[in-house]
Amino acid sequence: MKKVLQVSLLFIALFFINLLVFKLLSSMGFTVVMSETSYVLPPLFSTIVLVLVFPPQKKRK
Repeated sequence: MKKVLQVSLLFIALFFINLLVFKLLSSMGFTVVMSETSYVLPPLFSTIVLVLVFPPQKKRK
């Protein structure tokens, strides 16, 4: 349960960081198109990669 909470919190944090970057770029004058693939896929892929790179550690007895 703790691992699921950590992964979902990581995804939500990356999602909001991605939205803030898009907002910053659009306020600087760049043309930004907000679609599902532009704001959901980067945090999703980075979360999957981080989970695969750092697998859950097994407790030693």
